[in-house]
Amino acid sequence: MNTVLYYSVANLICFALFAWDKWAARTQQRRIAEFNLHLSCLLGGAAGALIAQQLLRHKTKKFLFTLIIYLSIALHSLLIIAISNEPSLLHYALS
Repeated sequence: MNTVLYYSVANLICFALFAWDKWAARTQQRRIAEFNLHLSCLLGGAAGALIAQQLLRHKTKKFLFTLIIYLSIALHSLLIIAISNEPSLLHYALS
Protein backbone atom coordinates (compact mmCIF):
# COMPACT_ATOMS: atom_id res chain seq x y z
CA MET A 1 0.00 0.00 0.00
CA ASN A 2 2.85 2.39 0.76
CA THR A 3 4.22 1.93 -2.76
CA VAL A 4 0.88 2.86 -4.32
CA LEU A 5 0.63 5.94 -2.11
CA TYR A 6 4.20 6.99 -2.91
CA TYR A 7 3.71 6.73 -6.68
CA SER A 8 0.31 8.42 -6.51
CA VAL A 9 1.71 11.42 -4.65
CA ALA A 10 4.86 11.56 -6.80
CA ASN A 11 2.82 11.57 -10.00
CA LEU A 12 0.39 14.21 -8.73
CA ILE A 13 3.30 16.44 -7.71
CA CYS A 14 5.04 15.93 -11.05
CA PHE A 15 1.85 16.70 -12.97
CA ALA A 16 1.39 19.85 -10.89
CA LEU A 17 4.98 20.94 -11.56
CA PHE A 18 4.50 20.54 -15.31
CA ALA A 19 1.18 22.41 -15.15
CA TRP A 20 2.75 25.22 -13.12
CA ASP A 21 5.65 25.47 -15.55
CA LYS A 22 3.24 25.60 -18.50
CA TRP A 23 1.29 28.38 -16.79
CA ALA A 24 4.52 30.25 -15.99
CA ALA A 25 5.65 29.97 -19.61
CA ARG A 26 2.37 31.42 -20.88
CA THR A 27 2.26 34.28 -18.38
CA GLN A 28 5.99 35.06 -18.50
CA GLN A 29 6.46 34.21 -14.84
CA ARG A 30 9.43 32.54 -13.23
CA ARG A 31 9.75 28.99 -14.61
CA ILE A 32 10.57 25.74 -12.84
CA ALA A 33 14.13 24.66 -13.53
CA GLU A 34 14.41 21.81 -16.03
CA PHE A 35 16.58 19.95 -13.53
CA ASN A 36 13.68 19.92 -11.06
CA LEU A 37 11.26 18.65 -13.70
CA HIS A 38 13.72 15.88 -14.61
CA LEU A 39 14.26 15.05 -10.95
CA SER A 40 10.53 14.78 -10.29
CA CYS A 41 10.33 12.26 -13.15
CA LEU A 42 13.26 10.24 -11.84
CA LEU A 43 11.79 10.17 -8.32
CA GLY A 44 8.70 8.36 -9.53
CA GLY A 45 6.51 10.97 -11.17
CA ALA A 46 7.14 10.01 -14.78
CA ALA A 47 3.59 8.87 -15.48
CA GLY A 48 2.27 12.21 -14.22
CA ALA A 49 4.83 13.97 -16.40
CA LEU A 50 3.80 11.96 -19.45
CA ILE A 51 0.12 12.73 -18.88
CA ALA A 52 0.88 16.43 -18.33
CA GLN A 53 3.13 16.53 -21.37
CA GLN A 54 0.34 15.17 -23.58
CA LEU A 55 -2.66 16.94 -22.01
CA LEU A 56 -0.98 20.32 -21.66
CA ARG A 57 1.24 20.02 -24.76
CA HIS A 58 4.20 21.03 -22.63
CA LYS A 59 7.80 20.05 -23.36
CA THR A 60 6.68 17.88 -26.28
CA LYS A 61 9.34 19.16 -28.66
CA LYS A 62 12.20 18.51 -26.26
CA PHE A 63 13.58 15.06 -26.98
CA LEU A 64 15.51 14.91 -23.69
CA PHE A 65 12.32 15.37 -21.66
CA THR A 66 10.53 12.60 -23.50
CA LEU A 67 13.56 10.31 -23.19
CA ILE A 68 13.89 10.90 -19.45
CA ILE A 69 10.18 10.32 -18.94
CA TYR A 70 10.24 6.96 -20.74
CA LEU A 71 13.50 5.87 -19.09
CA SER A 72 12.05 6.76 -15.70
CA ILE A 73 8.92 4.74 -16.40
CA ALA A 74 11.07 1.76 -17.42
CA LEU A 75 13.32 2.12 -14.35
CA HIS A 76 10.43 2.32 -11.90
CA SER A 77 8.59 -0.52 -13.62
CA LEU A 78 11.63 -2.73 -13.14
CA LEU A 79 11.92 -1.57 -9.54
CA ILE A 80 8.28 -2.43 -8.83
CA ILE A 81 8.67 -5.83 -10.46
CA ALA A 82 11.82 -6.53 -8.43
CA ILE A 83 10.16 -5.51 -5.17
CA SER A 84 7.01 -7.51 -6.01
CA ASN A 85 9.04 -10.64 -6.66
CA GLU A 86 11.30 -10.21 -3.67
CA PRO A 87 9.82 -7.97 -0.92
CA SER A 88 12.96 -8.31 1.17
CA LEU A 89 14.78 -6.19 -1.45
CA LEU A 90 12.84 -3.17 -0.26
CA HIS A 91 13.70 -3.87 3.36
CA TYR A 92 17.39 -4.35 2.40
CA ALA A 93 17.45 -1.16 0.30
CA LEU A 94 15.93 0.95 3.07
CA SER A 95 18.13 -0.36 5.88
